[in-house]
Amino acid sequence: MDFQDEKRRLFHTMIEEGNGPLNLANTDVLCAKAGVHIPNDLKEKWMKQLERVKLPDSPENMRTLNHFFIGADPEFVMAGANNKYYPAQDYGLDTQRAFGADMSGRQAEIRAYPSRSCVEVVASILETLRWMNVFVSNGDFGDFLWKAPAYYGRDGIGGHIHFGRKRPYRAHEIKNLDLATSLLLDADVLDRAGQEQRHSNTEYGRLGDYRLQPHGYEYRSIPTWLCSPEVAFLTLTVAKLTLLHKPQFRFRVGAAKSQIVALLATYKAFDDDAAIAYRWIRKVGMPQFTVENFKSRWGIAPSLLCDRKYAQYPQKYFVPEVIKPHRQTIETVFNYLTRFTPIPVADTREVTWDLFQLPRGVHNVVVQQHVTGLAEIGSGLVSKGVQAQVHFGNYGERGYEWTIETPIPLDRCRIQKELERRIPSYEGKLNYQYNSDFGTLVFKFPGDIFEGHMPVKTLCCGFRELISDPTLFPVCKGNKFYQVRWPESYGVEEKPVKLIGKRVI
Repeated sequence: MDFQDEKRRLFHTMIEEGNGPLNLANTDVLCAKAGVHIPNDLKEKWMKQLERVKLPDSPENMRTLNHFFIGADPEFVMAGANNKYYPAQDYGLDTQRAFGADMSGRQAEIRAYPSRSCVEVVASILETLRWMNVFVSNGDFGDFLWKAPAYYGRDGIGGHIHFGRKRPYRAHEIKNLDLATSLLLDADVLDRAGQEQRHSNTEYGRLGDYRLQPHGYEYRSIPTWLCSPEVAFLTLTVAKLTLLHKPQFRFRVGAAKSQIVALLATYKAFDDDAAIAYRWIRKVGMPQFTVENFKSRWGIAPSLLCDRKYAQYPQKYFVPEVIKPHRQTIETVFNYLTRFTPIPVADTREVTWDLFQLPRGVHNVVVQQHVTGLAEIGSGLVSKGVQAQVHFGNYGERGYEWTIETPIPLDRCRIQKELERRIPSYEGKLNYQYNSDFGTLVFKFPGDIFEGHMPVKTLCCGFRELISDPTLFPVCKGNKFYQVRWPESYGVEEKPVKLIGKRVI
């Protein structure tokens, strides 16, 4: 006889009641609440299954219950020894690279490489933190303290998580993610007191807060979870499992730890992220939030002991929008979470992308900061032979204008044709100006290119593909630089017209 429906009901009740494998004394009562009637030997078998855990032997062999990708852009604070708040933008951090500043310019932010595995997402965060550490320096004033509270200096510090999901039942998923947030806060995995301040004093921290993205959506209610690798890993794992748990369960105040353990135990046979998190809790205990400097917890060396050339000459290097973790970094995180091998505090990092040190005559494209949607079009680009700039200029209530400045002439007619071909719905006219000092190419488009905070995907992607076409502009995507064959010329300079005839006085 098939008892799978009874098993699912029993496990769901176990999660809802907070009777995880750490508290199985009264399984008969649990079965009665679930309305499950099964033989005692089968009940004992199921309980033993909950106690056992089998871990993968390597990160390459991990099974994941989710078929979608998970990404993240958690924030944190750079502070001084006296807890002074240092704005990230004052130290060269922007919204274009894998590490940088958020849109306000104050909080530091990490953009993780998306993956199905939470281990790999955490490894990308570790890799990115290592690179940020060598690009950001506090000069002679001492090392920065990296802290991850939910509220600091009148700012809410978020832990946004991205899901590559476009299913029609998003409303149910958001409610489940709100439940995950409540569980993690009540279990003190995240900053409970700081989240209350974040909710009360800012426009962030409210349940149900999400934003649509081209890849799916971004869940924004949850506070930052960067205080340690185990807190980050548990947060991502609980979020994805709660999202996937179809029957919504009740959050029980004071029972969150048992509910989290029961959730992990239910899925550990199908998802290795769940198995790893479950075993960590059984061996070490529930990860806890801390407001202390988290550098050493992530194995980040004091920045003043690192190579200073990157902080002194950041313009000589290209850093992508997200950094893929090196295989060794993934193994470091895997060994930490499964074998409890400490992450060594050292200045170790790997270049995992093609273009890093810019060749002579190649420059990062300068993009105006803190403009909604600008990163979707201009980030991750480099130029050859010119220093290109992309920025906004308001030209009245009709909308905005994109400006690309280049000292070489461009083929206006061909660009106009490509613009109309790539974006048929685009009704703007191309305004091109050129003189002996510099050329300016201006795209004018209506202000409704943004729907709320969400850029219109077709327009933004179309513009990005247009301006990164190396046959039209001396610009390309940084991750394709070595694949580009640059043309000898882009446009034909106008030659003076030779007048024929007599001079009229």
